[in-house]
Amino acid sequence: MTGQGTPRRHLLALHAFLMTTALVAPACAQEIETVIVSAEKKAEDVQTVPIAVSAFTSQDLQDHQIEQFKDLQFDTPNVNYTKTNFTASNFQIRGIGTQIISTDSEFGVAFNVDDVYYATPPVDSSQFYDLQDVEVLRGPQSTLYGRGATGGAVNVTTAKPNLDEYAANGWASYGNYNAAEIRGMVNLPVIQDQLGIRIAGDWVRHDGFTNNIYPGAADADGRNMWSMRASIRWQPSESTTVDLIASRGDEADTRMRAQKQFCDTDPTGILGCLPNARSGGSGAVNLNATFLAIPVSKQALGLAFTPLYTQLYEQQGYSPAVAATLGAATAPGLGITDLSS
Repeated sequence: MTGQGTPRRHLLALHAFLMTTALVAPACAQEIETVIVSAEKKAEDVQTVPIAVSAFTSQDLQDHQIEQFKDLQFDTPNVNYTKTNFTASNFQIRGIGTQIISTDSEFGVAFNVDDVYYATPPVDSSQFYDLQDVEVLRGPQSTLYGRGATGGAVNVTTAKPNLDEYAANGWASYGNYNAAEIRGMVNLPVIQDQLGIRIAGDWVRHDGFTNNIYPGAADADGRNMWSMRASIRWQPSESTTVDLIASRGDEADTRMRAQKQFCDTDPTGILGCLPNARSGGSGAVNLNATFLAIPVSKQALGLAFTPLYTQLYEQQGYSPAVAATLGAATAPGLGITDLSS
């Protein structure tokens, strides 16, 4: 029995191996999608580029709902975004970002739109529309993109005119606070395979999110922003392509320097808001925690302007002692916060 069963097991094993090979072979034969990037400032397959790249085509941006720079953090490794004070933001790649203190410093991340470097890009408010692709290059990328690309680079490429077909599309949305957005594109080939024009635009608006208690005043933190772009492509030969791009935008809004937030006020003024209470506090941020609270405090301005007010009171005929008392009482009123509270 044993002698007859052994060859049979070998045949069964060989048969199973052949079936597995037949099932796996078609899967291995499938081709990997080719993704062309310009990370090294030339068109290459992303599989051959020796750079850590995350590339998003226009369809990828739509599928992943990436509408602004800050949305890239949800689909790109090593990317973080933080909204900071005074309408600023910090876009980081591998821990190096755009938040700087010195006036003569450069961002640690380079932002390029159609190969043009933007020194101060509107990372916190700009909208993506009618793009060809977006590439996030994790750094350092200083060799190709300058000393300001220590953390990496973000390359945005706008969609160029199609020279052989007419095309148009539009998109609109509406939400609460009368929030609305309209974007669209029109592509016109002027001379077949040689000259084309593409016009695209985007408009975003919404009412204010913050109730303004001043009588008759509109609510604050509203938005009204539009942007348009016109592109012309001339291709006189297969080896020559000329692109002309003109863009214009404007923003007229009441956006606040900091977005509304839940806050359990820190009574000490060290942190502004207590970090261990996210249950829904609605207090104000303690201004003593901000840097500018010190020079504009009642104590600082009182110390700076008391001599001036004392002199003014003396000129009005008050005695030096009374003038000093009045000056010391008047000057602190210029301050917006009390450091002793």
